[in-house]
Amino acid sequence: MVTIRIIRKIVVLSLCFLLAGEPIAQTASAEAVTPVSAGVTASTNDMTYRTLQRDMEGADVIRLKQRMQELGFFIATAVLTDRYNSTMEYKVKQYQNALGVKATGIASPELQKLIYSENGGLPTATPVAMPTPAPSDRIASTSLPEPTHESSTKTSAQTTLKPLPTATPSDMASIGNGTGYRVLKADMSGEDVLRLKQRLQELGFFSATAELTDSYNSTMEYKVKQYQNTLGLTATGVATPELQTTIYTENGGLPLTTPVPTPETVMINGVAYRTLKQNMTGEDVQRLRERLQQLGYYPQNMETSDLYNSTMEYKVKQYQSDLGIKATGIATPELQATAFTDYGGLPTPIPLALPSLPPLTKDGFLLAQGQEYVYENNEMGQWIYLSTSLRIEITRYTREGNNPLIWYETSIQFTDAQAFQRLNAKEKYKNHFNTEYPDLIAVRNNLVLAFSDDFYGIRKHRRQKQGVIICDGQVVANDPYKKNIVTYMPPLDIMAFFKDGSAKAFYGNEYTAEELLGMGVQNTLCFGPVLLRDGQLGQQVADGKFASNEPRCALGMIAPRHYLLITVEGRYSGSKGTGLNWIATRMQQLGVQDAVNLDGGNTTALVFRGKLLNKIGTFDGELTVIRGVRSVSSIMGIGQNLTPIPAENTK
Repeated sequence: MVTIRIIRKIVVLSLCFLLAGEPIAQTASAEAVTPVSAGVTASTNDMTYRTLQRDMEGADVIRLKQRMQELGFFIATAVLTDRYNSTMEYKVKQYQNALGVKATGIASPELQKLIYSENGGLPTATPVAMPTPAPSDRIASTSLPEPTHESSTKTSAQTTLKPLPTATPSDMASIGNGTGYRVLKADMSGEDVLRLKQRLQELGFFSATAELTDSYNSTMEYKVKQYQNTLGLTATGVATPELQTTIYTENGGLPLTTPVPTPETVMINGVAYRTLKQNMTGEDVQRLRERLQQLGYYPQNMETSDLYNSTMEYKVKQYQSDLGIKATGIATPELQATAFTDYGGLPTPIPLALPSLPPLTKDGFLLAQGQEYVYENNEMGQWIYLSTSLRIEITRYTREGNNPLIWYETSIQFTDAQAFQRLNAKEKYKNHFNTEYPDLIAVRNNLVLAFSDDFYGIRKHRRQKQGVIICDGQVVANDPYKKNIVTYMPPLDIMAFFKDGSAKAFYGNEYTAEELLGMGVQNTLCFGPVLLRDGQLGQQVADGKFASNEPRCALGMIAPRHYLLITVEGRYSGSKGTGLNWIATRMQQLGVQDAVNLDGGNTTALVFRGKLLNKIGTFDGELTVIRGVRSVSSIMGIGQNLTPIPAENTK
C-alpha cells in the first residue's frame, strides 16, 4: 500500500509539474475561464495537440477515443466516431477523476500528452501477472475464454479506473508479507476483487456466462468457500494473500487430470457428462443448477448448491416439459448438453416480418412530408408507426411452458424534430394530487406512443425521497438517497437525457443535480435500478437483486435517438412476470448500451395511438383477475398523430 501511495503522489506531482510550466500554465488558465477555440494548439515533446471539447470533430478526436478505449474507459466493442460528443466528455471526466484533477470534460494538450504516456499516467497496482490457466478437468466443464481487457478493467458497477481501495492496518500487514495481495473478504471492492473473480471463473467456480463485478458479495464469499473445500482447507470465505497466491498458480493448485469417459460418463462435444438425479452431489450438479438459474427456473438471487434435491428434480421436470420431452426429473447427459447450448434449446424470440412499407429514407423514415403510415395487427401482435421524423415498431412475444411470459419490445427511432416528453394527469382539483389513466392522458395529448414513467408525482405527494428530477433543463427535485447504490425499490437511479438525443444511466447519488446540468442533461427519469451501463449489467442486477417475477417496464438507449422499450405483462396465469436480470440480459442481446428500470407492477402501461396494449393481473381474494392498469400522475410520450385516433382504440 505504501508503494501505491508513492505512485499516486508521483502521478499528482507529475501533473502539477506539467501544469506549472510555460506556456502550459497560461493555456490551462485560459481554458478554465473560457472555452478554447478549435484552432488553439500546443506542442509537447514534438507532438502538437489542440484542445478538444464538446461538439468538435477530427482524426485527433477518434485517436483519443481509441487510446481511452485501450485504457478501459470505452468497452472493447464500442463503435467509435470522430465526434467529441457527450459520451466522450463524460469519459474524459472519468479519466480526470481517476487522476484526482478537476473533471472539466475538456482534453487540454497537457491532458492528451498524459493520456498517451505509458499506462495513461494512471497508477498501476497489479500484484502479479496471472498465469495462463490449464484446461479444466471438471465433469461437464466448458472451454472458458480468457478475460478481455475490457472485463478486467471495467465493470457495470465501476466505470472508472481506480487504484486499489485504501487498506486497513491488517490488510497492509498482509500486503507487506511479500505476496503483493491484501486480504479480501465480504463487502470489499476493487480491481483485485474482479481479477480474483475472473480467475475463479477460469477455474470453473463461476459459470462462463456470469457477469462479474468488483464487489466481494455473498456469492463471491460462497465461491471462495467452495474453492477452499476443494483444496481441503477450512471454508472461511476469506481470500487471504496465501490463498490468492495459490489461486493464481497453474491450475489453481487443483488436481490436474484429463477427463476421460468412464462407465458412468458420456462424452458429448468433448465434454464428459454423467446422469444426474435426486440425492446426488458434485460440481456438475451445481453447474447445472446455475444454468437452470440463468434460464429462469430459479430466482436470480438464490444461491446454488451442489445437491440434487427434490426442488432441483422439480425444476428439471419443468425444463423437460418446456422442451416437449417426458418429464422424468433425471438430467441425462443429452439433456445437460442441451441445457448448455444457446437459450438452452428453448424457443427463441423471432421478430415478425415487416408488412409492405411505403418508400423510406435511408434512415427508415417516410419520404413524404405531412403524411404518416400506421399498421395495427392486434392478433399477430405487431404495431408500426412511420412519419418523416418518427419510427415506432412494437412486437408482442409469447413464451409458453411452466414459466409463461408475454412481453412487448418497442423500437423507437426519431430525428432531432422529436423528443421524449413527460405529460401530467389532468388537474381536476387545484393543490391536490391528481391522477388519470395512462391511455386517457395519451388520447388527451394526441400521443403516438405513451408508456410508464418514474411515478415521481406519488413520491412527491407522500413526501418521500424524490431523487434527482430535471425537466427542460430546470431542477424540479434534488433529493437522492445518501448512499450511491441501494437495494430497496425504487433506488432512485437516473436515466439522463441530453440535447443530442443520447441518454446515460447513473446511480442515484453519483452526481448532483448541478453536476448533471453541467454535463448538459435536459431531462431525467428517476426510478431504477440501473439495468445496463456501457453495455454491462448494473450493480444491483448483477448481484441478483430485484429478481421477483413482476410486471415490468424498462427503457434503454441503443444509440442517440434510437431506444428500446420492454414492457412485461404479469400477475396472472398467462404471464407471471419476470425479474430484472432477464430484462437486462434481453436488452443487452439487442444492443442496448444504457438502460434503467421504470415504474412497473400495476402501473405498467404501453399505449399505442390511444390503445392500451398490455394487461395486468390483480390479486383479488383467492383469485387473480385481469384488470387495467391503475391511474397515474404522469406518463412518458413521443410523437403527435396526424390522423385522428380510431374510436375503437379509446374504448
